[in-house]
Amino acid sequence: MKKDNNIFLNNAANFVTLLNMVCGSMSIVATMNGKYKTAIAMIWIAAIADRYDGIVARMLGTSSDMGVQMDSMGDIISFGVAPSVHAYNSVFLHAPNNIRLLGGIATVMLICAGALRLARYNIVGLDEDNSFMGLPITIGGSLLAVLLIFRRNIAPVTFVVVMIILSILELSKIRIKKR
Repeated sequence: MKKDNNIFLNNAANFVTLLNMVCGSMSIVATMNGKYKTAIAMIWIAAIADRYDGIVARMLGTSSDMGVQMDSMGDIISFGVAPSVHAYNSVFLHAPNNIRLLGGIATVMLICAGALRLARYNIVGLDEDNSFMGLPITIGGSLLAVLLIFRRNIAPVTFVVVMIILSILELSKIRIKKR
């Protein structure tokens, strides 16, 4: 597609990516203020924005290295930091010391695993069969956000285990077909 001189059209995908970042950041702020339902809603809106930023870029012919990097930054905020901080604040913060410590470790693990997974994707990309290597951070973060809805009915140690498993899956070499 021929590039237009319209600044909005040329950056439309980046604006969608910024929406992802804004929602992830708002989720963190909502979590810190104890607004847990709002925090989860922001993660879900970020997931919708993340789903469409690449589609918009390809549709308008405006895919760029900058867009790829921005997408990763948005993903680590919205699907790494936001759900992990939510889990720590709403599940582990007032748990017994040993669970709080394990929860803190699981929180840091999940954020770091997500960052490493995104860095690997930015270097390696998709496989020849159009598959991701490792669990995409968007899936892991979104799954954690869903589980957080039921946090009052799930033991804190279960969240520790889930977050460690998600970390391992994000860093694994399992193949997940891109849809």
